[in-house]
Amino acid sequence: MGSVALIEGSFVRRLALHVDHRGSFLEAFNASCFEDPELRRCLQVSVSRSRLDVLRGIHASPYGKLVSCVQGRVLDYCVDLRPESPTYLRWQRVELDARSPEQVYVPERCGHLVLSLEDDSLLCYAQSGSYDRELEMEVHARDEQIGLAFPKPVREAEYVMSEKDSLAPSLREAREAYRRRVGREW
Repeated sequence: MGSVALIEGSFVRRLALHVDHRGSFLEAFNASCFEDPELRRCLQVSVSRSRLDVLRGIHASPYGKLVSCVQGRVLDYCVDLRPESPTYLRWQRVELDARSPEQVYVPERCGHLVLSLEDDSLLCYAQSGSYDRELEMEVHARDEQIGLAFPKPVREAEYVMSEKDSLAPSLREAREAYRRRVGREW
C-alpha cells in the first residue's frame, strides 16, 4: 500500500484492474489485505451516483471509510476534524478515476467531501460502522476555518448540493451541536 496522504491515518491505495476480452474485474475490498482491525471489519457498503458538478459533504463519521470510484471521475477530499491529531484542520484532495483505480481511506472522525467531475460518477464506500444520524456531523463545504479549494463548476453556475449540505453549519457550530446532542466532544 503506497501512501501519498497528508492526513494522519489516511492513505491512497492502487488497485489491480484485470482487463481481458470480456471486460474487467476489480477487487474493491478484501479484509485480508489490511492489518489494521478497523479496516478489517466492514459493516456497511454504500454506493452514490452523482452527475457533473455535484458536491457532497463535508460529512464526518465515527467510523472509517474506504472509498472507490467505480465509474466516472471525482475529486475526493479528506479533512482532519480530530482536534488531537497532528494534522488537525489539514485537508487532502485526490482525483479518483474509474479508469485508473485507486482507493482513499478516510479515517474515523475525519470529514469527507466528493466533487463529481463527470456525469454518472459512481462511488462505493466500504465502512467500518453503520450509519447513525445521531453520531454523524456535517460541516459546510465553504467553511473558512477549513478553506477547501475547488475548481470552477463545468456546466452549472454553482455546484449542485443537497439542501442538508448547503445549510450545513460551520465547523465551530457543528462541533457545538454534536456536543449538545451526544454529550461529548467530537
